[in-house]
Amino acid sequence: MITEFKWVSREPMCQHAETDVCQWVLTLRCFAWAGEKTEEPEAVAFVTETVPCSTCKPLEGFTKEGIEAFSEAIRRVRKWDKILTDDITKQLQPKVTIPGWNNETLQIDT
Repeated sequence: MITEFKWVSREPMCQHAETDVCQWVLTLRCFAWAGEKTEEPEAVAFVTETVPCSTCKPLEGFTKEGIEAFSEAIRRVRKWDKILTDDITKQLQPKVTIPGWNNETLQIDT
C-alpha cells in the first residue's frame, strides 16, 4: 500500500469583529493506493480539528516555521497518521462475505 499525506488547511480563526487569532483549524488528508500509484488515489481519508489558542494574539505573532511545528506536533500527539492509515486500510481491504456461504444451511456450499 502506498500512502501520501498532505496538509489541506492550517487556517487561523478570530472572533467575529476581532483580528487576533483565537484558534486554528487543521486538516490533514491521506491518499492511498493498494498497488501501483496512479493519478487518482484508490482511497482518501482526512481528519480536521479546531485547536484553540491558549491566548489570542495577532497573526503577525505566528511564523511559518512556528505554524508548521505546531501543526506537526498536533499531528504526532493525536496520532493522525495512524488514524488515517487505519481508515484507508479499511477502505482498501474491507471485510467481505465468505464466498459460497449459504444462509439456509449455515455452511459453505460445495
